[in-house]
Amino acid sequence: FNTTANQTCCACGGGTTDGTVTLSPTPAPTPPQNECIDNPVGWYDSAGPDINCEYLGSVYFDGNTCGYFGDLIENFGKTANQACCACGGGITNGTVTPSPTPAPTPVPTNSTSNVTTCTDNPVGWYDRDGPFYNCAWYSENAIINGTTCWDTGDFFENFNTTANQACCACGGGSTDGTATLSPTPAPTPVPTNSTSNVTTCTDNPVGWYDRDGPENNCTWYSENAFFNGITNGTTCGDIGDSYENF
Repeated sequence: FNTTANQTCCACGGGTTDGTVTLSPTPAPTPPQNECIDNPVGWYDSAGPDINCEYLGSVYFDGNTCGYFGDLIENFGKTANQACCACGGGITNGTVTPSPTPAPTPVPTNSTSNVTTCTDNPVGWYDRDGPFYNCAWYSENAIINGTTCWDTGDFFENFNTTANQACCACGGGSTDGTATLSPTPAPTPVPTNSTSNVTTCTDNPVGWYDRDGPENNCTWYSENAFFNGITNGTTCGDIGDSYENF
């Protein structure tokens, strides 16, 4: 500024006492550095908005998520390594583009002309192990791979159909309004007062139980499904030929 401290500073004997001070020149502004911007702005991969540039630039897989996945999952026409500054992409000059806005979900109309309704066919179907194992049971219970439809839906046919054929929940059923009712089981004959044809069964030997102990007796065998009914519905069907005793 063409002056020394002793000329400029009051503490050094300089300065001014006549009110004619001047301002120091303002330094010229520093030119802005090239700034990187994700392009398109707000990019995320096809797995959803949570997997965005910030996520992929984080330390996740050995400190290099971009290196592992940056060229794999494209969205909006670009991968992470192309779109994200954190992955070496983005743009430092020019015009960035916003990520496309997902198309809105169409609002259902009041018209029912195109509505397809599925009905279990036959209505009230259940498999050969009994009414408990119906379409609702097949859709809700996972035994091995996620649903019983997948696991056993092609087995245990009843009323000439399997679960995968009869149940909407398993991909079957009827959508054309032609569903039929499951046959009604024949009623159990009412016993007559005559005892001439009455046959009474008695466990033999009386009080029998299997080799695992008294708890595993005839009543236990008739009431308990050993494998959740997957084989024959009762322990008699499942293991009734094993565990001999007496």
